[in-house]
Amino acid sequence: MIPIGWKSCFSKKESSWGSSGLPLQSDLGAYTPEVSIDRLHTEPLVAIPPVSIALDGPILAVEELCCHPLLILRGQGDYGVYHRFMDICKIRGLKPSIVCESPDVSTLMLLAESGIGIAVVPRSALLLRLDQIRHAEIDPPIESDTAIVTLKGQYLSAAARNFKQLLLGSMGNGRS
Repeated sequence: MIPIGWKSCFSKKESSWGSSGLPLQSDLGAYTPEVSIDRLHTEPLVAIPPVSIALDGPILAVEELCCHPLLILRGQGDYGVYHRFMDICKIRGLKPSIVCESPDVSTLMLLAESGIGIAVVPRSALLLRLDQIRHAEIDPPIESDTAIVTLKGQYLSAAARNFKQLLLGSMGNGRS
């Protein structure tokens, strides 16, 4: 599958975000100087298997993970979760069977729940569901960065600026 390029997220029409239209990006890669990146936090990825795949414990080795069809997060950056995962697999001589790449964690989680494969998503994605989600930490740990990405020099409404400051104040650890 071909990932959506970051420029498609920032068309002229979409760049005048409404009251709270700040994009939260969870697969940071190398962005151009045209954007401002405010990092919020770093967190590990987790594996969410369908019920048809048994978990032997709270940790799933990358070697075991690669024995199953994978649904993996792939954002708009040049180097992010997908590339980090593939680098670890390459170092270990593994060839994962990736059946779906998507920038949408909800889609990946639904596909895993439907039995398509194991979703590889940031741990915070578990908070999207009210019920308990069966998951495992990945060994070795693979991290995902979450940030607010905006176009430099573009207008942000007062509500969007206030929301951005609220997020930075509660989760942020500085500008980049």
